[in-house]
Amino acid sequence: MEKEIKLPVIDQINYDSINIIDDNKIIFYGKNISIFTINDSSFKLLYIYGEKIREKQDSYLARIWAYLNYSNVVLAYNKLIFNRQLRTIYSTSFEDDTDSTIVEKALYICDYNPESNKVILSQKLKDLRVVNIYKNYNNEIIIVQEKKVSILLA
Repeated sequence: MEKEIKLPVIDQINYDSINIIDDNKIIFYGKNISIFTINDSSFKLLYIYGEKIREKQDSYLARIWAYLNYSNVVLAYNKLIFNRQLRTIYSTSFEDDTDSTIVEKALYICDYNPESNKVILSQKLKDLRVVNIYKNYNNEIIIVQEKKVSILLA
């Protein structure tokens, strides 16, 4: 038997990837992070405390674009672990000035409360060249970096 469930369409929510957490939960991530619970067909958009980034700011002489992307999202023991990349582009109206881009990458470890739907940042690890994040059958988090592999124990 096949059951089709339609996800809600919400303006300005984009998802690039999904991660199946268990038999009951699926995480959608990209521009935002959301959790879909299969048993009750609930869809929750997660708001990370302190993440209020304006996508576009215009002034008379300058313009700023900010592109936020989440990737490799893993949930274990009420900890949400993911890569976060913020790309900021600065542009001015001066002809002799070129646009500049700043990319900030970090591994975020957050406390997740499923009842209140709150995500609070507990650790921010910069300058880790994370390739991928996995959860194994022992609920250990495996972080694959460019030159090493780390295991976070519960």
